[in-house]
Amino acid sequence: MKVVIIGTGNTATVLGRLIKQSGHSIIQVCGRRADATRLLAESLDAAYVTSINDIDPDGDLYLLAVSDNALATMAGQFSFPSKLLVHTAGSVSIDILKKASKNYGVLYPLQSLRTEVESLPVIPFLVDGNTSDDLTLLYDFAKTLSPLVQKADDGDRKKYHLAAVLVNNF
Repeated sequence: MKVVIIGTGNTATVLGRLIKQSGHSIIQVCGRRADATRLLAESLDAAYVTSINDIDPDGDLYLLAVSDNALATMAGQFSFPSKLLVHTAGSVSIDILKKASKNYGVLYPLQSLRTEVESLPVIPFLVDGNTSDDLTLLYDFAKTLSPLVQKADDGDRKKYHLAAVLVNNF
């Protein structure tokens, strides 16, 4: 699958490494800061841009790996009418993406991700899609990244996210 990653933080970096390691092609990384975007793109053998207007239209999956607070703003700036656009947040509704694409979903890693980790752990994923076809596509994609994949709607994902936060922080 050809993937475009939007974001350059911990989630974008770790998932980018995992996606590449799993045999997918990361064709581009988009980020605000040129230096961070270039470094991540180079490590993933991808092109990079710092403007959403320059995002490559030839991707199969657009991974929006930005902070939960930035999702609403970012989603309102995109228009990928026929492309699969997904976010990586555990506590944000899938519907935040519905104006940006007719195909959208969630690829939520149920684990804290840190860029500094050299060896990629097995990451459990919770997935959701706005249609059964998108859910199946995203589920199958996630299964190439991890053997631990489960379908979870907004309500279930929020419960898992809360439990993970409690376990991780206390």
